[in-house]
Amino acid sequence: AKQRGDVEEAERLLQEALLLDASNASVWSMVGSLEDELGYVSVAREAYRAALSLVDDDQTALALARLHSSIGEWDDAIAVATHLSLNGRD
Repeated sequence: AKQRGDVEEAERLLQEALLLDASNASVWSMVGSLEDELGYVSVAREAYRAALSLVDDDQTALALARLHSSIGEWDDAIAVATHLSLNGRD
């Protein structure tokens, strides 16, 4: 029960953070991670995409590619991985 309360509190705090600043890519990425962990794939996917639309972040992109591959969305996983590869840092 305590663990569920912690998750609910985390969700509440993340939503509050988004209300204060919806352009915060880090918060969107955290929402994606939490929702992914909870099994809410559609919500996680959209949160990761929102984060990536704000900032090109390798960790978020990898999380999104992993999510796509975990549910058999191979073309989407490859597209994200290709984007990472093309925008790689030296």
